[in-house]
Amino acid sequence: DNVCLHRGGPLGQGVIEKGKVVCPWHGWAWDPATGQAAHNPNAKIAVYPLKIDNGEVMIEI
Repeated sequence: DNVCLHRGGPLGQGVIEKGKVVCPWHGWAWDPATGQAAHNPNAKIAVYPLKIDNGEVMIEI
């Protein structure tokens, strides 16, 4: 998902640190494979399968 559960921050504008997607607003970190928050196992965002095909990222929604 592109929206952080904390305050609705845009995860697509965040950074990757230590394999986690980090929200640019307040720093909440999310595992891109599971959607689970690094600090709270009960908080989870939606994740989607993806593959790279001929240099293009394909996301299954």
